[in-house]
Amino acid sequence: MTKITESKALIYSAVGAGILALWGGLMAMISGSSAILLDASFNLLSAVVSFASLRIAKLTESGTSRNYPMGFFAFEPLIVVIKGITILILIAFAVGSNIPVILAGGREPALGLMAIYVFPAVALCAFLYWVCHLGHKQSHSDILKAEKNAWFINGIISGAIGVALILVMLIQGTSFGWVARYIDQILVVLFSLAFISDPIKLIKNGMRELTLAMPPIEHTKLSIRD
Repeated sequence: MTKITESKALIYSAVGAGILALWGGLMAMISGSSAILLDASFNLLSAVVSFASLRIAKLTESGTSRNYPMGFFAFEPLIVVIKGITILILIAFAVGSNIPVILAGGREPALGLMAIYVFPAVALCAFLYWVCHLGHKQSHSDILKAEKNAWFINGIISGAIGVALILVMLIQGTSFGWVARYIDQILVVLFSLAFISDPIKLIKNGMRELTLAMPPIEHTKLSIRD
């Protein structure tokens, strides 16, 4: 897979997000894991936004119309802003839903179900990140840049479940075994807050394009040199 068009990358991304949303939703109901529920919610919103992004990409390629004589290019930064907002909403949901669980005494992790979920989820996230990365390199699409960032964060959240699984296995049977009840929730909160700057940057850059603001000074300098 050496040549990836914007539309093809978005199709892969949307379908992959839909598959992960169904898989994660099923596993979250069975295991009761907050981390898996967060991952499933993230993938569901990603699937919706990815299908919308695919429609926007086709519109921008279609040129102009009677109602849009300047074309549909403004829709691209708009979908980037929406993508950033959805990620922020999920981060807020992750933090807001897991802190009460921590304060209530945590929850026993379902180790077997977490193991069944995490490895295929991380593998698919990595594959879809790679697809969107290749597509972005060839098309320089802001939509694919947002998709790539979203899959990176998604992979980190999925990976956090794997880290939780390993930590729980290491501390079980030791004097720190009581911590196992909290690891799932704590890692979700920490990883969510660690990447909060990425969606903020997406929103900021998208709003600059929507309002026709001057590009950042470093971009201007690069353009002059070129």
